[in-house]
Amino acid sequence: MLSRSLWLAGGLIVLLAGWLLSGYPYQGPAEVAAPPAREAEPMAVQVAALYAEPAERRLVVPGQVEPNRVVSLRAQTGGQITDILVERGTRVSAGEALLKLAMEDREARLAQARALLAQRQQDYEALTAMGERGFQSESQLRQALAELEAARAALRAIELEIEHTVVEAPFDGIVYDRAVELGAMVDRGDTLLTLVDNDPLVVSAQVPQHRVDELAVGEPGTVRLTGGETIDGTIRYIAPRADADTRTFRVELEVPNPDSERVSGVSGELQIPLETVPGHFLSPAQLALDEAGVLGVKIVDEDDRVVFLPVEIIRSGPEGVWVAGLPEQVRVITVGQGFVQPGEQVRPVSQSQSAIAAMNDRSQLAGSQ
Repeated sequence: MLSRSLWLAGGLIVLLAGWLLSGYPYQGPAEVAAPPAREAEPMAVQVAALYAEPAERRLVVPGQVEPNRVVSLRAQTGGQITDILVERGTRVSAGEALLKLAMEDREARLAQARALLAQRQQDYEALTAMGERGFQSESQLRQALAELEAARAALRAIELEIEHTVVEAPFDGIVYDRAVELGAMVDRGDTLLTLVDNDPLVVSAQVPQHRVDELAVGEPGTVRLTGGETIDGTIRYIAPRADADTRTFRVELEVPNPDSERVSGVSGELQIPLETVPGHFLSPAQLALDEAGVLGVKIVDEDDRVVFLPVEIIRSGPEGVWVAGLPEQVRVITVGQGFVQPGEQVRPVSQSQSAIAAMNDRSQLAGSQ
């Protein structure tokens, strides 16, 4: 038995050595081949087909609404304020009395001036009659005439002084401020009232020097107030020279304000039409910047690839912006433009933003499985 076991063991050793020397590789359990990777689907983006329309190119600059006239009324004679007929905010008409000064001794001086004029008139007439008969010299007549003219001037001076005791509005307007109170003493030249004329209003703006040649007096324009109201007007003034500090030109737009309902002193945006060009109306959210900081929009071309096209803003408003620089017909990416890059293949659809997001989520999930 022992010898048989030895023979079996020796035979197994010989077989093992022969297999090792043969070089035949050992094959374990067959490996399961991995399925090929699934190609990710193009990202879905929402697009809108836009067509070029005539759009008005405008010069848009910030402006300031100013009154047509602002005048500080000053005393033309001295005296005490006896009557104040208006308060701040009062609308007045041209020629309307605003306040009065005391007459004091002016009536007496008026009577004296009238009497002196009458006396000088009689003296001159008497000398003239005598001169015709040869009893007066030419020099005496000239002296009498000079005294007569001086008396007339003195009468006119006191009459004007009396007229100036009543301060009247030089034009239709609104009393903006009052610098005196009842009983105050004023001297000639003291400020009494400030009068503002808000009809018409004037919208002033500083226009860059390279754009001023595009404007002309008499052309139409529009001002958009801070509250959103727009008013039409006409250019009435373009400065003949630039501001020395800013190198800009003052431009004034005249805006009718017959009831003085609109006030001055507020800010506005001056818009002046220049020309009509083909344009597209977009939401500001559809605008983007490329790596160089150029403003443009992302569109989808005929091969459903993303293309970045530079644009120029023609004009803007609360509803959106008009831009130039796009083809006549274009598919603009309206949702998802921030997640795709130029040259990328996309799947353009016209669905709601929520549907687009759901489709993208499903596509990403399928690609990860």
